[in-house]
Amino acid sequence: MTATAKRMQQISLAREPSGLVDTCDAGYAGGIATRLRVLLVGIAGTSADFLLSLPVLRSYLRQDAAVEARCDIRILHHKYILPAALEADCDAIFGEIAAFRPDLVGFSTYVWNIGAVTRLARAVRERLPGTRIALGGPEIAANDIVAGRFDGFPLDFAIVGEGEIPLQRLLLQCLSGGADGLEDIPRLCYRRNGALSRSGLSLNDAGLIVDLAAAPSAYLNGDVPAAVLDRPGTRANVETQRGCSFRCAYCLYHAHYPSIRYRSAAIVLDELQSIYGHGIEHCRITDANFLSSPRHAAAILGGMIERGIRMSLFFEAIPSFVDDSIAALIGEYGALSPKNEVMVGIGLQSIHPESLRAIRRNLPIRHFDGAYERLLRANAVVKTDVILGLPHESLESYIKLLEYVAEKVVRGSNWLSLALLRILPGTELEATAQREDLILDKRDSEHFVYATPTLPRADMLTCLQLSTVAFRLLHAPGAASQPVRERYFQVKSRVSPNHARMLFHFVRFFFATLENSGADFVKEDYPNAEHYWYFDVHRDLPDAVLLGEFDRIEREGL
Repeated sequence: MTATAKRMQQISLAREPSGLVDTCDAGYAGGIATRLRVLLVGIAGTSADFLLSLPVLRSYLRQDAAVEARCDIRILHHKYILPAALEADCDAIFGEIAAFRPDLVGFSTYVWNIGAVTRLARAVRERLPGTRIALGGPEIAANDIVAGRFDGFPLDFAIVGEGEIPLQRLLLQCLSGGADGLEDIPRLCYRRNGALSRSGLSLNDAGLIVDLAAAPSAYLNGDVPAAVLDRPGTRANVETQRGCSFRCAYCLYHAHYPSIRYRSAAIVLDELQSIYGHGIEHCRITDANFLSSPRHAAAILGGMIERGIRMSLFFEAIPSFVDDSIAALIGEYGALSPKNEVMVGIGLQSIHPESLRAIRRNLPIRHFDGAYERLLRANAVVKTDVILGLPHESLESYIKLLEYVAEKVVRGSNWLSLALLRILPGTELEATAQREDLILDKRDSEHFVYATPTLPRADMLTCLQLSTVAFRLLHAPGAASQPVRERYFQVKSRVSPNHARMLFHFVRFFFATLENSGADFVKEDYPNAEHYWYFDVHRDLPDAVLLGEFDRIEREGL
């Protein structure tokens, strides 16, 4: 099995073993609870990942003697749910929830699982009326609560931002019985007399862990169970810091964390050693900018080299932080073993100055060029992130952007990551979108932008089609994908002076090939565009079809 296949292999439902089955003598409002059964439910964003946030929560909560003695806290890990499997998978997850008979069930909500969480919460409310429902995660934004988005949602509690301290205090309140004192818990919204509270939601320092370096490790404490770590193809996620010094309008990292707090580098290294000991071959560092402190990042990379850890590593970085010393460490780590592929995600997003200023990410292009060259010399793989639909981006400027990134990914095994702009709840982009008259896609709950003043829907559709073609032809996540990209560049160099002509040709080719297939690509208004280009296009347009068209172009021309 190739490394790419292992990355993409789906992990099946992983559960912590059943053990304590005591029932709670009384729930949240019915007296003092002698035992509280708490179930935390996580639905991952990819088929290889698991949500780290829930084991981290559990590890923190278990430090409290009262919580540890009187709460049974379990975690239900579930793989990413494909849209076609939503009903069946939610039925299965609800069965697991009901079997545990929780007094409180908590869902960690993200853009990729809010639909499933909504369905599960409704089932819990209808079929387990004595179970309280709590929500946390990035989809829970203070301004959405204030605006009433969750008034009709089946929830009893919602936590905004960092959840350890608010959830700890909520559990202690539940154990004591009664509702007095809930208003004093920071970052907590709660339902009383049918209405959701609006107080205590300010995203300041209240309720944040002061010393993140002293926080317990979910990996070293065993709160990430071996049943999850030992699944074939699992990728481990590791957090080394919280927060970001940048203030990009579309991002939540800085919104929830006013400053950067770092975990102990020694503990992080022990976690990486433990993960490696489980045979895991792929690790993702979840930080917004792993290199925000060069000393901290160097301590971790250097420690991995000293310990001889052999697994691939992915992290994101602001390009201006990629200096020669960091690049040297990346190269040294990668040279340890063929398994030690280092991939660095760099958010280019756009090359249009007005667009970058509008999202507060005005990074000079020379910083990206410099980081790219340093990383290639270190034999790293660069994952270039691009966002379609930013304010002031036009069809013409997006074509220039694709021309630029195509010339970058031609070298090595570099990845091209194309995304459609999401206006995420709680980000500054919500206000920017109103100010810039961005139109939100109302067809689903995924927060995609639908059109902008400079990208009317017709031009947006053209860009979506170009993104589909560019991703299919230029994104190469493994050796199996290289022949298409290599052939693309061979043929392009012979028949076209620019990439736009080639990409537009393949837009027409995709339409002709898929005309009667029922594929989303050829449907009116291109529904599910981003999902289609990331997943379905590979099925609908296999390599053999594309390679055949390259051969025809070489013989006959465009």
